[in-house]
Amino acid sequence: MSDNNTSTLKSYVDSATGTVQNVVGNLIGSTGDQAEGQAKQRKADAEYDASHATAKLPGMTASTSGVAKDHPDRTAGSWNQTAGSAKEFVGGVIGSENLKQQGRQQNLVCTVFSHQLGVRV
Repeated sequence: MSDNNTSTLKSYVDSATGTVQNVVGNLIGSTGDQAEGQAKQRKADAEYDASHATAKLPGMTASTSGVAKDHPDRTAGSWNQTAGSAKEFVGGVIGSENLKQQGRQQNLVCTVFSHQLGVRV
């Protein structure tokens, strides 16, 4: 996933992932998993805050770092990246390595595409 993505939905997915990892770590007694889960939850909180510090206007985005014109494929890319994250999360929860891999691949394609275009999704 792109570290620059500040969508509210992504923050919810990351928060849920962190919560599950924290609970599983607690159940199996893994302090490493607990710490990683808590770190993901803190990151999700920051993503949530950042997603609300941005004003989305038709065709452009304004934030504390300035105003940027949106690429026409930005919305589709953001949606695809969020769907990839969801696949990866669900695959991890249910133990499906195939679904996790599909999610990783979908995220990779979105990240490469956005970097090629110089667009943040």
